[in-house]
Amino acid sequence: MIMIKDRLIKTCLAVIPDEQSHYAISPEIAMTSSFYSKSYEAYVAASKDEFNNYVYTRGSNPTTHKLEVLLAELEGAQRCKVFASGMGAISATLQSYVMNGSHIVVVNSIYSTAMKFIKSLEKFGVSHTVVMSVDTQEIVSAIQDNTDVIYLESPSSQKFEIVDLKAIADIAKSRQITTMIDNTWATPMFQRPLESGIDLILHSCSKYIGGHSDIVAGAVLGTTEGVGKVEQNGYLMMGSTCSPMNSFLAIRGIRTLPIRMEKHNSNVKAVIDALKDDPRIEKIYHPYIQQAERSEKYLDGYGSLLAITFTDKDTTKLQTFINTLETFLIGVSWGGYESMVLPGYKFDNLETMKARGLDITHTRLFIGLLEAQMTITDLKQALSIAYD
Repeated sequence: MIMIKDRLIKTCLAVIPDEQSHYAISPEIAMTSSFYSKSYEAYVAASKDEFNNYVYTRGSNPTTHKLEVLLAELEGAQRCKVFASGMGAISATLQSYVMNGSHIVVVNSIYSTAMKFIKSLEKFGVSHTVVMSVDTQEIVSAIQDNTDVIYLESPSSQKFEIVDLKAIADIAKSRQITTMIDNTWATPMFQRPLESGIDLILHSCSKYIGGHSDIVAGAVLGTTEGVGKVEQNGYLMMGSTCSPMNSFLAIRGIRTLPIRMEKHNSNVKAVIDALKDDPRIEKIYHPYIQQAERSEKYLDGYGSLLAITFTDKDTTKLQTFINTLETFLIGVSWGGYESMVLPGYKFDNLETMKARGLDITHTRLFIGLLEAQMTITDLKQALSIAYD
């Protein structure tokens, strides 16, 4: 374990050597749309493979390529392709691996926009089954003869449950089904799904990878062949090209990823320990206090995104709790230095929440980098004002 962590830290902190940029510690930002060739013959050769030559930033860019190499090293992947957003990576990858007549098994509660995209594929003859469980047998029972993809998050969105990755990967390989996992929550610092046999990893680099709430980007990682299929069938056609500036900022974020993740890990455990016996909180959803055996098997640490539900179902009190918090910002996304709170209930979406198996008071908390005791004090005071 220590050797793996040391390798990851070394990768994050390594300076990428580049003679052309005079060995600058920070990588050059190649802020260009096009690249010229020295000869007709050189242009023809390069244009036949845009992904391994610099022709047009839509295909490849030196700054983005450095980020791709770095992410691939962190995940233990052969190849990485970076996109303009996490959804860009998800959409391009899914549509590259399905066709008319395909079936997708969706495991538990995934990112809602990814679920919307999967539903949109119905008009192209792609069906899906959602398994609201992380039980291996239930997942296997949803597989059909035409299943081409098993798509999952582990830990899952909203309830943060863990799938037995190796068991699912082994079954999928025996049936020639491609497995895809969104690994944004854990990052490669805390979970490396390729080692368990998962085929493709997806990331929203807007979250922990960037780490400063100032970029939107995404990535897909896997074998050269696996990612190559996305390049050829999804990347160019979807047009989700990451800007060189965002690639540069993601590289900057990776430099501090190990120390930030360790702080998030210690903070979230301290917060959960302080709240787990509070009678005003009905349930905490986070691997730190659920599925201990699978947590130990697959996770080297804990992301700091969790969810809670309240014993009292009065939504007016929920509003008071949210509005009384002082160190949490109300908003979407997460993964930066700031703490975030996002209630699931939006006054008119109760049926949608029920369909997703969510309690009316289901509230997502992201624990940022503020000292844990300050966060705990804030949560306690908001609980007292709203529920006492």
